[in-house]
Amino acid sequence: SLVVELQQGNPSLLFLHAAALEWQGRACLLVANSGGGKSTTAWALLHHGFGYLSDELAPIDLVAMQVLGYPHALCLKRAVPAPFALPAATISLGRTMHVPTTELPLASAWNTGRALAAVFHVAYTPSGWSTFHLPETQTRKISASAEVQDKTTYEDTNKYVPKTSVA
Repeated sequence: SLVVELQQGNPSLLFLHAAALEWQGRACLLVANSGGGKSTTAWALLHHGFGYLSDELAPIDLVAMQVLGYPHALCLKRAVPAPFALPAATISLGRTMHVPTTELPLASAWNTGRALAAVFHVAYTPSGWSTFHLPETQTRKISASAEVQDKTTYEDTNKYVPKTSVA
């Protein structure tokens, strides 16, 4: 395949099956099995200030530890949650929906490498929401967000709101 040829032509590049996003000038990767929620999670994060670098393949320069942009249509296998409606330009191919790059917030200067800042493993759950699995050291760093979830509830309007009673 083309990816194998590219890998052999430049062994310092690793092509990872992942979505790649930019956050504050650095790259974040979402890795998962096929159908695991990478693209859906990426689509949601693009609505919250992330920039698009790639979907399905994330080229990583192993020498510089940078993620390179490889923008192409974002491919979704499932309908997305209501607050993240797909644009009219989305192309439906039956089993998949493709959001053209013209409809995505591309990372600024997407053709330059971004330092690899984080790798998240995303797993699809039967309820339809993706979950993130973080190493223990990263879990401690986000304990504040867990506290917010303990003291809030998720309503149909897709917003966290204070619980009516907090124990």
